[in-house]
Amino acid sequence: MKMSDSYSQAFLKYVASRFLSLWPEQEITAAILYVDIVGSTKLATVLSSEELSGLIKVFSEEMSVIVSKHAGFVLKYAGDAVIAFFPELREFGNMAENAVRCANSMNMLIKHSLNPVFASLGLPAISVRIGIDTGKNRIVFLGSDPDLIGHSITIVSKILPLAQPNQITIGDEAYKMLSSDMTEQFTKINPDDKRWNYTHLGTGEIYPIYFSRHLA
Repeated sequence: MKMSDSYSQAFLKYVASRFLSLWPEQEITAAILYVDIVGSTKLATVLSSEELSGLIKVFSEEMSVIVSKHAGFVLKYAGDAVIAFFPELREFGNMAENAVRCANSMNMLIKHSLNPVFASLGLPAISVRIGIDTGKNRIVFLGSDPDLIGHSITIVSKILPLAQPNQITIGDEAYKMLSSDMTEQFTKINPDDKRWNYTHLGTGEIYPIYFSRHLA
């Protein structure tokens, strides 16, 4: 446990570590979710180090709790980002839908709970970007803790920066798993959008991605 972690964060990371340790060096199918704070570099110029670290700590802890409430696990924290996975298990339900519901809950919590609290403390409001995709990922031990390496993690890291503040971006593999009610929340990227030209290794074509229609 790092001294910067809250007890709830440490516990949730411990649970995730125990879960992944059940299948060392094996592949699991999961939805991957990245959430990070937009403009954290700018925040660092207007907040003291204590204020910034406190804001990120509260953000990370609250995002972690939401992940756990949607059948997900916190994989790791990376600065102002939380990386989570939602495994494909029958008793957990649809992993892609779990991740999307989690993302929607994150945006709602930030808008209606965290930002009002930050405002009362004289801190600026925050917004986030969220990326989601599904696929196979290998459990590896690069140190003492297990980690995941896979195509879906790579995709999510690439599509995350394309999202607008408070927007969710998902890959085609996740999109294909969603119910019709959920797919209506998203619109396919404009084929003329030159920001995205990632070629899928399997199809040899541009990998489709989708943006949430309504910003939180």
